[in-house]
Amino acid sequence: ENVWQEGIQIPPLKLYDRGRLNTGLMELIAKNVRVPDMVLGDLKGQAAGCFVGQQRLEQLISAYGLGTIRRYATELLDYTERMTRTEFRGWKDGTYTFTDYVDDDGMGTGPIAIRVALTVKGDTLALDFSGTDPQVKGSINCPLHSTRAGAYTAIRCVLNADLPTNGGFFRPITVTAPPGTLVSPIEPAATCNRALVLARVADTVFGALAQATPDRTPACSEGMVSPMTWGVRYPDGRAAVWVDNHMSGRGGTPRMDAQEGTAAWVYNANNTSVEVTEASFPIRITRFGFIPNSGGPGRFRGSLGTYREFEVLAPEVSLTFRSDRREHQPWGLKGGAPGRASDVALVRNGKTERMPAKFTTTLRKGDRLCSTMQSGGGYGNPFERDPARVLKDVIDEKIDTNHAREAYGVVIDSETGRIDAEKTRTLRAERR
Repeated sequence: ENVWQEGIQIPPLKLYDRGRLNTGLMELIAKNVRVPDMVLGDLKGQAAGCFVGQQRLEQLISAYGLGTIRRYATELLDYTERMTRTEFRGWKDGTYTFTDYVDDDGMGTGPIAIRVALTVKGDTLALDFSGTDPQVKGSINCPLHSTRAGAYTAIRCVLNADLPTNGGFFRPITVTAPPGTLVSPIEPAATCNRALVLARVADTVFGALAQATPDRTPACSEGMVSPMTWGVRYPDGRAAVWVDNHMSGRGGTPRMDAQEGTAAWVYNANNTSVEVTEASFPIRITRFGFIPNSGGPGRFRGSLGTYREFEVLAPEVSLTFRSDRREHQPWGLKGGAPGRASDVALVRNGKTERMPAKFTTTLRKGDRLCSTMQSGGGYGNPFERDPARVLKDVIDEKIDTNHAREAYGVVIDSETGRIDAEKTRTLRAERR
């Protein structure tokens, strides 16, 4: 009940205490509790969401009665469970295994294996992460509840889109992991950056799902956001912190090219706005865009990687940077090629220094941070890609004519800008 170090207490809240949470929060803010502005915004948003949700639920109960609401809520959960079990019954029984890796923990341990055995039995699904490497010193350990979130997300992505997403979906699924592992750590494991492993858990489960339901499973996405936390202290003593998210996109799917410029499946986030970043913190984003030729080739192409470059404007700032997929690229499926690896560099006084995937450092005015985000894997044989799609990628400057020829076997006449159908057929027959 004690809020931070100020000793301010908010009374215990119950569902019917209309507005108590908002009232308590506003009282807290009014008393100048020393909480960073970004955290206060989160709390106010959460309080407002709870308050609106409570109002809507009370309106439903008032209109239809509590008994009716409970009956329909129970039926909705049961309906979702029945539909989920029906989907699982359409899969072939068996145990499907897959292993993926985190490059390192930033503290000298790596690569770190995540192993899953996915067992389909009738209308149930069981995921066992036995064999996953032990927890590590770095702050990437992923508590079991987050591991479950990554696994559930991957499974939900390959089910019917019309299936309601609620607690009934969880009932036919079990997720287990040995305590003391990367995906089920025990105290005092560091877990602040667990989202990296949460995303890699989803990648690993996707790898197993590709064997159980290959016509629904996408190739590997970028696999994680690369967040960077900037900090500065101004001459008047004020401190500011800014978190910038960097992401590129997803893997090719069985039916379409990957979504680009968006987060992996487990994240509800976007690339941080350039304008908002520059207005909020003393850095300038000097370059931001797609990297041509970087998407994993496939019948359906993986997302292009993105490049983001920052220039420091303050005399001195601190930076904590976290990336991965430098050593273990996002994998392709069904003959699709992997995506391109990530990279990060620091430019200082005209000299470029390649940085570790995970680091904390101090930057000074004029320094530039150059972040290259990994790209998505491709789905299917690249030589089966529709040549018209390849030509469109060339026109859109997502790939060049050399890449079209080497990766897809599509020959484009440099003078006319059109596909040379005969040379394309010959080249593909040779390369296939």
